[in-house]
Amino acid sequence: MIQDETKHPIWCNGCDTDTHIFIEGARNPHWAPAGALDVAYFCAQCHSLYGHLVKESELQGKFAAAIAATRRR
Repeated sequence: MIQDETKHPIWCNGCDTDTHIFIEGARNPHWAPAGALDVAYFCAQCHSLYGHLVKESELQGKFAAAIAATRRR
């Protein structure tokens, strides 16, 4: 499923915030453009699930750190 553009690379459209986001995982798929990650995340508030490509250069600090932690596992 391709999702609509969000206000930020990682965002809950249902709650209109990134406050309750939890990163499930991120990977560099071989088919994605350079500098793009396939990120899976959910909103703990409204239970919405998301998964889409995100440009690493557009990640905000807290999400960049969370994604770096998931990739070290």
